[in-house]
Parts: sequence; C-alpha cells; structure tokens
Amino acid sequence: MTNAKYILCVGLTPALQETMKFKRVQLGEVNRSLSVTRSAAGKGTNVARVLGTLGTRSVLLSFCGGETGRVWFDNLLGKSVDAEIVHTRCATRICQTLIDQAAGETTELVREAPLPTRAEWVRLFRRFEERLR
Repeated sequence: MTNAKYILCVGLTPALQETMKFKRVQLGEVNRSLSVTRSAAGKGTNVARVLGTLGTRSVLLSFCGGETGRVWFDNLLGKSVDAEIVHTRCATRICQTLIDQAAGETTELVREAPLPTRAEWVRLFRRFEERLR
C-alpha cells in the first residue's frame, strides 16, 4: 500500500449506463434507437471519473459482477480512474436513459442494485478499513 494521497470514492451501487437516442419515443409501440452508448456509472463511479478528469488522484472502491460488471470495469480503463473491485455473485445492474429528440425529453429507467452477500460486504469493509489507514 502506498502513502500517496488520493480521494477514496465508495460506490455501492454501480451501473452500466446505456443511453439510447430516438427520433421519437412512443409508449406502447416498437421504438428503434438511432444510437446506443454504454458507460460506467453510479454516484461513486461518476465522482471518481470527474476527479480524474480534473487531475485529482482517486481510488474507486466498488462492487462489480458478471458480464455487465466486466463491461462496466472495462469502460473505466483509460478514464483516469483507479478501481479496487469486490467481485459479486450477482451481475452489475444495467440502467437505461432514453432520449426523445422530438420532444426534447429524457427518461431514466433505473434498475435496483442487487444486494451483495454477507461475505461480499465483509470484503468491501475490510478493503475500506485498509484504505483508511
């Protein structure tokens, strides 16, 4: 463990954010997106990414699991974010943002985060305590 100074960001509910753009969103109909982008998200994740962009060193301590967790983690690479991950049995959640260009509206579809197991919480708290030292 290094004595270098950094800001510790803790993200308990990371998400793989899918942003979908549509000409128009029509409820009850088939809607075909114009584009889809994926990014690592969640409050702790976003704070760590902004700090990195501003040139401030941070470490993100977060849960991460499954295929969506791998995509979430891969998205952090090259974003000036150092991540310390506690792997979970459940997959990282996916949340969607729908952008309706015609109406100029944005709709968020937010999935609840899966609950970590007791052992996963213990691992996170141990790493948190190590980082506080």
